[in-house]
Amino acid sequence: MPVSISIKSLPKTILSVSVFFLMLPVISYLITAAYYSIHVSHFFLIMEKYRIYNFAFLAFFFLIGLGLLKVKKWAYYSFLGFVICFLFYCVWILISISIPAFYSSAFSKFTKADILLNISAILVILFLIVYFLHREISSPYLGITKGWRISPRDTLPIKFECRIGETPYQKGITENISSGGCFLITEDFQQNLPEAGQLILLNLFLEEETSFEKITVQGEVVRVRDGAPGIKRGAGIRFVFDKKSKNEKKKLESYLDVKYAPRFKIGHPVMFRVPQAKEASPGKLFNISWGGMYIESETIPETGFRITVVITGALTPFNVEGRVAWVNPMGKYSKKKGFGIQIDSVKEKYLWHLWLLKLSYHAERIR
Repeated sequence: MPVSISIKSLPKTILSVSVFFLMLPVISYLITAAYYSIHVSHFFLIMEKYRIYNFAFLAFFFLIGLGLLKVKKWAYYSFLGFVICFLFYCVWILISISIPAFYSSAFSKFTKADILLNISAILVILFLIVYFLHREISSPYLGITKGWRISPRDTLPIKFECRIGETPYQKGITENISSGGCFLITEDFQQNLPEAGQLILLNLFLEEETSFEKITVQGEVVRVRDGAPGIKRGAGIRFVFDKKSKNEKKKLESYLDVKYAPRFKIGHPVMFRVPQAKEASPGKLFNISWGGMYIESETIPETGFRITVVITGALTPFNVEGRVAWVNPMGKYSKKKGFGIQIDSVKEKYLWHLWLLKLSYHAERIR
């Protein structure tokens, strides 16, 4: 069922639309006063210009705005119904003005500015329809999830242990994570999935160069995923931070800022070597950022290994030193078989910065 959600967690577009609908009675009042040249202080005189259906429409718009804020299904459908009807009305006006066979004298006084305003309204309405039909936006209204994903989230396997109530801790690895929540997979979830709304205690182990830093956060289960061939069952978690966990939140945000730096898609060939290896192994650079890269390769080193990568096909061959942050031997997460590297140093430092700057303008950004 749809649930009430704090205003702070509402996407900005939904908040703006909701406030606009709530303010429509005030906007209508001011427009009516200006149209009839009546001072805004003459309330009852202005009210005399309204008809019963005007009051009905304004009350309907106000309720839609309130319902969108409170994440009500009826408000979602009412809003979509209204904007779709209004879209047809605007298109009809445009057709009546533009096509002689459909010309109507009712629009004979329309100026170019009126026509441009009508076209702008059509474009805005189309945007709103597409936006509200998007699964990420519609899910909370339809009761599929309990909130919106505000923070960017991407593949980032982080070790964790969690428990619900007084049950024993279960260990696992996150499928993805952001500063606002994560998706958890454990062996226990394969038999017993938690229910949406349950509270969970979560210990996240943030990987540093030679150790792990543990942070403890509270969370709430907002959705569950049933298993399917090749897909494990899991649970989506929304983090719940309070005043006591401000430091934990800052640590997580700082950690993710480094991990989620802008990343660019690229396809340069590479050669890499791990300690004690007799010869270098080939690979392909799939993506890269200021702090890391993902390499597609049939050779998968172990997590934590120090590694040297030579990138060719760029401004100059780059010699990159780093550490294997995570491995993907099964080719999951919409990536081919390979591994992720945390970059520690680059021999050609200044050319490296110039190259990354060039990528930020020309290469395809994937995050």
